[in-house]
Amino acid sequence: MINKTKKFILLGLTLSILVLAMVSAASATTYNFAPGASSALIQHIADTDCKDGDVINLNGTFNNISLNINKSLTINGVNDATLNGRNNADPIFNVTANNVTISNFILNGSGANGTLIIFTNVENAKVVGNIINSFGLDSTAIRLTSVQGATIEGNDLDGNNAGRDGIGVVNSSDITIDDNEISSFTRNGISLAAGFMGDNTTSTVDVLIQYNEFVDIGAECIFFGGGVSHVDILYNFFLDFKMNGINLARSASNVLIKGNEFDSTSNTSVAIRLEENNIFHNGTPTTLTNVVVINNSIFDAHIGILLYNVNNASNLETILEQDNQDNLATIPIKIETGPQT
Repeated sequence: MINKTKKFILLGLTLSILVLAMVSAASATTYNFAPGASSALIQHIADTDCKDGDVINLNGTFNNISLNINKSLTINGVNDATLNGRNNADPIFNVTANNVTISNFILNGSGANGTLIIFTNVENAKVVGNIINSFGLDSTAIRLTSVQGATIEGNDLDGNNAGRDGIGVVNSSDITIDDNEISSFTRNGISLAAGFMGDNTTSTVDVLIQYNEFVDIGAECIFFGGGVSHVDILYNFFLDFKMNGINLARSASNVLIKGNEFDSTSNTSVAIRLEENNIFHNGTPTTLTNVVVINNSIFDAHIGILLYNVNNASNLETILEQDNQDNLATIPIKIETGPQT
């Protein structure tokens, strides 16, 4: 192994970056950035020196960071590395390359209407072991758009009662969201959707949501926005949600909701909400096909399971009562018809 030290001078500031280069030309190179390196410097190295498969390690605190990642890189935080975003809607990481991993950072975003981590049109995305704070009004922690294969695991996402959504998944497939804590977002913890309003050409499929903890979510802990299929929601914990724990508000098929626990004292809380015949989304009445709700425990909620404009609701009510016997909600199961939402 060859050890080299490269020094980059930017705006009069000398920054030492240790580069560890393997003897083999085909091996990966690791770039270690000392505290205080500028966003421009990190971006320059990523664009001009890094190649697919290389590693970037950031050690310390870095301010005004916004990076565009267009190569297959592993980007690691070292020693509680903290990246503070710009005070605008620019993301901290905007990823447009396959096989990118972002791990072990503390990310702080304060810009309104921004997203801290964005993956677009990529494969094999990974976000692992981060603490992500969305301080900006109506901001989002992580967004996946047209992603094939992603793992979001072991992160702590905090909306600080300002951020809107924890994780947004649009027109994506083979997504695993596992063992995260998602708290204090004003709207959704996780939202799943095929595409934008009225888009019938896309879909979100093959999603696994398991072992996550949702705390103090303002609207929906998990929200289905239409065109979503083959989703397993397993063994998650929903605490102090204001409205809905799980809301299948648009068309969905092949969904398993199993082994989850719900506990909310809010007088507007619904643990599981199932809805059909909604034409607001794209003009076609929504349907639920092959949705299984089984072995969930509802310790406290105003309504345990709400069937809203659901076809054959009375038959489904009997099945749900038998399959979810640990239902201690004030109203265990409710059938309701009403206006579209």
